[in-house]
Amino acid sequence: MLLLQWLLFLLLWMGFYQGSSILLGSNLHIRSRVHGLRSHAKGEIGEEKDNSTFHQRVTRPIILQMGRKLSSIAPIRWKTMLQVQLRHAGSPFGLSVNEWIVWNLLIFILFSGLSILIVPYLPGTSTWLVALGLAGLGLAIPHVYLKRLIDQRQLFIRKGLPDLLDLLTVSVEAGLGFDQAMGKVVEKTTGPLADEFRLTLQEVQMGKSRREALRDLGLRTGVEGVINFTNALIQADKLGVSLGNVLRVQSDDIRRKRRQEAEEKAMKAPIKLLFPLIFFIFPSLFIIILGPAAINIIDVLLK
Repeated sequence: MLLLQWLLFLLLWMGFYQGSSILLGSNLHIRSRVHGLRSHAKGEIGEEKDNSTFHQRVTRPIILQMGRKLSSIAPIRWKTMLQVQLRHAGSPFGLSVNEWIVWNLLIFILFSGLSILIVPYLPGTSTWLVALGLAGLGLAIPHVYLKRLIDQRQLFIRKGLPDLLDLLTVSVEAGLGFDQAMGKVVEKTTGPLADEFRLTLQEVQMGKSRREALRDLGLRTGVEGVINFTNALIQADKLGVSLGNVLRVQSDDIRRKRRQEAEEKAMKAPIKLLFPLIFFIFPSLFIIILGPAAINIIDVLLK
């Protein structure tokens, strides 16, 4: 039991340190780069210092090595699905598939250790059910968290797509080329979709064809509206159709679909309100309205 407690403490410490390194590592790296550039600009001469953090030098290589070992025995279909999910979530914390697999294993071990520590102190015969529940919770938490990230990101993309397409349409119709219009959109907007457009523009500037970059844009987001938009642009590029007209049609179509989704949610609202009305609001109203009458009836009958 003492060994399990020490193991649990070690896992908690590793998780806290690794999480803080992931959250703060980018800022520390940026600060070290800025400090190096300033020193170089001032002409300071001296030995080059290794400004990498302990996470970059020790823990991350260990996690990558563990991830490669675990990835070699994991099913290929599951790894492919996980890679797609991470891509749709925007690569949270910059984690790769191998690193995410290691984190899944560490969280499962942590909750399993908690269940083993808790079981001896639980009364009754259902202690092992609690242990199995905690272990299952350790397996479910990473997947639920990743699914939530995907839903939030895709929701932001769907909300920002019509406005971004309007700005792109106005820029193209004003005489800018498509790449220049994308640059203007990236400059004037923020959010997940603007980041994806920025990455697409960088890929085009680095030599990737526009069709491949647009196709990758749709696959990275996983949003139906973006996929239809990129497919329409690819088809227009093949046929030589005016991009302004295509963008205008796509913008109107996306706004029409968003209006239909809002109307659909409004139609579902009365049905969703039915259960709270029956189980929570109606009983309270009955108590308030019929309560005094019931008390008077009981008093009359008792007399």
